[in-house]
Amino acid sequence: MAIRIVARREPPGDRWILDEDVLAGEDPVILTSLTNTLNEVYKRTGDKEFNVDAGKGIISVDEDRNRGPQVWDLYGEKVKELLEG
Repeated sequence: MAIRIVARREPPGDRWILDEDVLAGEDPVILTSLTNTLNEVYKRTGDKEFNVDAGKGIISVDEDRNRGPQVWDLYGEKVKELLEG
């Protein structure tokens, strides 16, 4: 199970900053609500299932869960990304 943190809460209140991996080199921007943050992560990464730890102030995704189905061929397993490229 590969858990990846995608955003962190920036106190005070409901303010969030996306992780550097999600930003892909862009300057950080403070998002003003959890809903806006989840939507922005979805638009940038395609992840649809999130884990929110309110106590720690982090949003994470399980990369294994979001990969999608495995694709098989005559010679064995192939990853989905190889077929799309």
